[in-house]
Amino acid sequence: MRKCVDHLGREYSSFKSMCRTYGKTDITVRNRMKSGMSLEEALTIPLHRSRSNEPIEERTDHLGNVFDSIQDMCDYWHINRNTYISRVKDLKWSKQKALETKTKKRPNIDHLGNAYESFDAMCEHWQRSSAYVSQLLYAGKSLKEALDPNKDIKRIFDHTGKEYQTFEAMCQAWGKTAASVYRALNNNKTLEYALTSKSKCMPIPSTDHLGKEYPSFNKMCYAWNRDPLSVKYYENKGHTRQYALEHAKQLTIKNKT
Repeated sequence: MRKCVDHLGREYSSFKSMCRTYGKTDITVRNRMKSGMSLEEALTIPLHRSRSNEPIEERTDHLGNVFDSIQDMCDYWHINRNTYISRVKDLKWSKQKALETKTKKRPNIDHLGNAYESFDAMCEHWQRSSAYVSQLLYAGKSLKEALDPNKDIKRIFDHTGKEYQTFEAMCQAWGKTAASVYRALNNNKTLEYALTSKSKCMPIPSTDHLGKEYPSFNKMCYAWNRDPLSVKYYENKGHTRQYALEHAKQLTIKNKT
């Protein structure tokens, strides 16, 4: 095994061993050096002086190891940061369970026994969206039903088992956009979380000066054949909505409402 030397010239059997001697994990020291610290700074600067603004208790694992950031802690335990945050905040798991529970690997062998490099590669081979296949599997469909392009799969199921004609129809029924649900699924969130959690990305209904309500600010602007950014500019300048809608830049082609 390759020996390692610290800034004082002392030899260690490994990089990990050297870091442990200074009360640091190898992940923390490597990330500190990547951020521009010298080896001496990475090894000797106390962990309570974090480069992140995260409270020390949030970046300390269940064994008492302190890290510079939650990301460092998750890297050390080989878990995705978003998955960890979701487990602790949404599922209310203990820190130990959230860090030690391995994530379920998505299948990379199809129903015919063919193996692929990854789940995404398998879906690409079958000309299916990985998010779409994940959603079907979560709804209880078999891998064959989710992958086989020759099978007429027209209906979509939510986490309660309710059926929909399309993925977009399901999202709309739960007051979500398809994009926000896909984004949540791709971040290892469950379908239930993707459909039921409060999202800051959801459009907020807007009302014009005549009292007519629209599903979103953009829809309102399109109905008046105005550029949303231009309308927002006038409103930010302190003008009324009526003035903004009447004087904002017109769209070249009127959008459909």
